Amino acid sequence: MATTHVILKEFHHEKETPYFINYVKKYTDSPYLVKLERDGEHYKPGRLLRASEMPEYRDVSNGDWKFVNIDAATGKFVVPKGSSGSRWDQKQGNWNMKPENAVDDQSYDPVLTLLGRSDDVVQTSFTEFGLDNTVHRGVPVMRVETTGGQVTVTTVYDLIMAQYGVGRGLPGDYPPDYNDKKAAYTP
Repeated sequence: MATTHVILKEFHHEKETPYFINYVKKYTDSPYLVKLERDGEHYKPGRLLRASEMPEYRDVSNGDWKFVNIDAATGKFVVPKGSSGSRWDQKQGNWNMKPENAVDDQSYDPVLTLLGRSDDVVQTSFTEFGLDNTVHRGVPVMRVETTGGQVTVTTVYDLIMAQYGVGRGLPGDYPPDYNDKKAAYTP
């Protein structure tokens, strides 16, 4: 966990290393949007935002099992190929990891973080299992209109950075440096 903390801090945040950034965009769920749920004064991570919840994608086949990214160039929501819903589509060939919108086959560059493009930063609860402790850390968010009303979302990537205590200048219980023995995941 400490090694991952260092990799995220040094090769994702402090120096965005293309190899690492491109890898997580292409091969992980890091660009997917996650709904945050209100939990008292804080938020907690919920489930992935489903394509069927988006007004523009509500009629997409298997939309309950297709999820949502944001295109970095346009800022528009896209439904990437490769999620579970694509596996069972009538139109075959979309169950892959290509950075293409399953709806119109257009290529896109997935947004990894809402940092610098967010509406707000909210305090989100994270459990540090090694210390049996709950901390509250700032996570950049957007408010999104869905078929069920407005929801607060962030990316899987932003949640990972917060879980591992990579502060990125955000408020909250982030460790000040690698020597903080009270924080989980620091070396």
